[in-house]
Amino acid sequence: EVLHEERSGDTVTVRSRMTVKGVSRENVGEGGDPKAAYSDALKRCAMLFGVGRYLYDSATVWTDYQESRDRYRSW
Repeated sequence: EVLHEERSGDTVTVRSRMTVKGVSRENVGEGGDPKAAYSDALKRCAMLFGVGRYLYDSATVWTDYQESRDRYRSW
């Protein structure tokens, strides 16, 4: 649920609350438009429940990249 929306210049700030099985978490999202701010707030609330936690624990994969060789390469 959205608790508060505020516009300040070019920035939109949204405070939202996510409730799962009776447990609530709140967080704030910011963006240049309302859609970006709502999306940011939703992702931040979900993170507090541990959604996507495995991404922090996964190994980092690096590959060599050369602008002249790989610019149009399909990964």
